[in-house]
Amino acid sequence: MGIEDRVVFTRAVSGLRKAELFRAADLFVFPPRQLEGQPVVILEAMSYGLPVVTTAQGGIVDLVIDGKTGIYVPPGAPGPLADALSRLIVSATLRTGMGEAGRRRFDESFSEHVFRARLTDVLRDALAAASQAPSLTMGRP
Repeated sequence: MGIEDRVVFTRAVSGLRKAELFRAADLFVFPPRQLEGQPVVILEAMSYGLPVVTTAQGGIVDLVIDGKTGIYVPPGAPGPLADALSRLIVSATLRTGMGEAGRRRFDESFSEHVFRARLTDVLRDALAAASQAPSLTMGRP
């Protein structure tokens, strides 16, 4: 197809190699055919400002906003996948806009700072509720 020098198909990578691939990429494609939980790799791609082409399955729908931070394609459908890739390849404006929106979504909803703040709130609420609950004692009646 003449795209060998422009497309990277890779298995699992980690550390510096993963960071290098994300920095060098223009978009990220993760079209699983099976149900996925909440793939961290999608969050990582969004943190690098990459638009995501994926399927609307499982927890993915909580990460990617179709038409804003990425594009959903049906599982196992090469035609729609090719169409989505073509749209992003042809339009730098669309690609950049979705990537920037994905980066903002990551920063506002999934970054470590946000996670810590939300966890602190939950723990504070749990401690407050526990301090107001009647104490339970174990023993014989």
